[in-house]
Amino acid sequence: TAKIEVKEFTTPVELVLEYPATVELGASIASPNDLYWLDANKVEKKATGKVNLAATGYAVESFNSNTGALVVKGDEKYVGAEISVTAVDERYNLIDTATIKVAAGATELAFATKTAEVKVNNKIRVNVVDSEGNVVALGQKQDEQGTVDISYVILDKPENARVFASTTDDKKVFTDGYFTMNLTSNTVGNVAVQAVLKYTAPTNNNATSNVVKYYTGTQIFAVGTGSAGDVVVMSIGSHEVIVNDKKATIDAAPMIQNDRTFVPFRALAEAFGAEVAYDEATQAVTAKLNGVEVVMTIGSATYTVNGAEKTADVAPFINGSRTMVPVRFAAEAFGIKVIPTYNPDGTTADILFNL
Repeated sequence: TAKIEVKEFTTPVELVLEYPATVELGASIASPNDLYWLDANKVEKKATGKVNLAATGYAVESFNSNTGALVVKGDEKYVGAEISVTAVDERYNLIDTATIKVAAGATELAFATKTAEVKVNNKIRVNVVDSEGNVVALGQKQDEQGTVDISYVILDKPENARVFASTTDDKKVFTDGYFTMNLTSNTVGNVAVQAVLKYTAPTNNNATSNVVKYYTGTQIFAVGTGSAGDVVVMSIGSHEVIVNDKKATIDAAPMIQNDRTFVPFRALAEAFGAEVAYDEATQAVTAKLNGVEVVMTIGSATYTVNGAEKTADVAPFINGSRTMVPVRFAAEAFGIKVIPTYNPDGTTADILFNL
């Protein structure tokens, strides 16, 4: 159900112009992504064809000041150049400018997340990116539509799991450089998906004509269970942590030592809402979460869970000023599931924790 409020459009106070942030060499853009007025009540009204448009920049091959259609030059010397498109409304004295960066060309597909929830139709953004990771809009010629075909290959999945991938919407490939993938799995575990985008350029005389391009990308998804806020993802050597698909920064990165994966205990525990305290005199770390109290001591493989003594196969240690603990010991003491993903050489890449 969608609720729509209807209001009268009054005098505009703002003009909004939107183009793709990054485009390929030789790309053609049929029109702005959006061009509209806003009044004081934030009511929108289309301004296409009713304001003046102009484009500046050495990379501009041609520009239609009425429709906003833009063709970018195909010469490699324009890689990194910027194009500015300005919309001017002389009647209301309003102006807005959009800046477009020219990229060498899209090279691959990049997935916006590495996690998914089991038995849910996960909607995952897949970006078309250049060699530097910039999202690149493919563009299309006005009245000469390019086409895209997107397919998927499930490279790996848990035994007997049913995994499906499909496309929700591919139109944003032309204007914003991404499409949305549906991914479902009925089993917790690692799911490896390869996406293939086939782009057939419109037929004309510019640099991208008469060609078919393929862009591919592969991602291992850690499929877990639980509600929002119960999934934490850490990456080896990275100070970035993802909590329920929201990024945060930690001051100690997960690491591999003696073929074992260690994570910063305080950062992990606090990501799940635990209370953590450190006794410098005894070097004991105490964490409390959902009625479970875990106490461990630096350099000792012995620890307690609600007073019951247990033994890990390796001891926590101090790295810098942070307590590093073996990944499964840290999580399973609180009943947290651990789902690692791996690099092609078999080393650990990311660790998904699911409570």
